[in-house]
Amino acid sequence: MRPFLTLVLAASITGSGTLGANADADGSTATHEAWSGNECLARVDAAASSARSARNSARSRHESLLEDCPDVPQLHHNLAVLDAREGEWDSAIARLESAIALDRRAADSVNALRSIHRWHAAKAYARALDSDNQPKAPTLEVQTSRDVNSDARRLLDRDADLYDTTVIEYELWEWWRSATEGKRSHHREHYVEPDAAIALLISGTLGTLPDWESVRHSVRFTGREAVATLSWTSPEASTSHDLVLLLRLQNDRWRIHEELHLP
Repeated sequence: MRPFLTLVLAASITGSGTLGANADADGSTATHEAWSGNECLARVDAAASSARSARNSARSRHESLLEDCPDVPQLHHNLAVLDAREGEWDSAIARLESAIALDRRAADSVNALRSIHRWHAAKAYARALDSDNQPKAPTLEVQTSRDVNSDARRLLDRDADLYDTTVIEYELWEWWRSATEGKRSHHREHYVEPDAAIALLISGTLGTLPDWESVRHSVRFTGREAVATLSWTSPEASTSHDLVLLLRLQNDRWRIHEELHLP
């Protein structure tokens, strides 16, 4: 009987070893297979509800769900919302970029990301002008399973946030500063056709451009483009200058496509 008992024990050990192969590296055994997309979306709403009510468990619920549903863009978006509430803006940007990478048509996430960049730009512009009028941080909205990222209407509306004079004024300030500091490559980035960037840059390097604070300027929108008018006096020769810039959106940035120097 011993050989038979030995064979039974060996079979039991082998069976146990087979079960052990399904265990995780830390010794725990997986309790379920990876959830399907529908199962993940069904759990998104509960997690989103906790985020909307600002419960302390909101982050842990989203992070736990993300382990089983890493390809659901709403989870990355909602974690960005939680990061933003805590002032973790770099992390919020990274999570929104993850959501967009999962769905290139993620209109809400694109708009949220743009609102953060626009806010950073407005803060930088206010600091440059030493203004006490500080822009308000954006408020990001939580997503649920019913938020369809590929909503065509929101895709059409997403550019609306860029039609803001503050956005263009920041670009103009960066453009002007790059000229006054002689930063050729940086200056060229502000043009649709980089070869058109030379005139103002040469003027700047010769010391004929005043500080941006001394430049009178205005911005208005005409259809899908923008028109900026600038007037200034050269500090060296006390000569007045008037310039009209035509700008258009290119890769989510306003860039100059034509300069008109008025006599």
